[in-house]
Amino acid sequence: MRRAPVAYKDAVTGQPAALILLTIWSFAPMTTFDDRKDKFENKFAHDAELRFKAEARRNKLLGLWAAELMGKTGDEADAYAKEVIKADFEEAGDEDVFRKLRADFDAAGVNQSDHQIRRHMEEMMTEAVKQLQSGE
Repeated sequence: MRRAPVAYKDAVTGQPAALILLTIWSFAPMTTFDDRKDKFENKFAHDAELRFKAEARRNKLLGLWAAELMGKTGDEADAYAKEVIKADFEEAGDEDVFRKLRADFDAAGVNQSDHQIRRHMEEMMTEAVKQLQSGE
């Protein structure tokens, strides 16, 4: 003898059981995939923020180094470092900072090759990352 399918209903709401399960599933906690996605997005945002801070710190260090080579001290050196930081917002990448330093060195008669400037940019980035990691 075959049994007829039974439609289970909730005793309180009278709704079919399938609807109740759908409601429960819609409020279920996030899946592992969602957790991984959120963690990846958070890490990406954190890394981008650290990169921005490191580049700004590097540009300040570069500005102070360049100011010293051009004979600037005190407030004048700090103002020049701020100009180098602002120069980095002209375009993506480091070429805008390099062009500013190159042009300013040429105008001031400072003898620095392109290679030396780029090497200092790399060294200052390493120093900036160290400073950020140590909490300076």
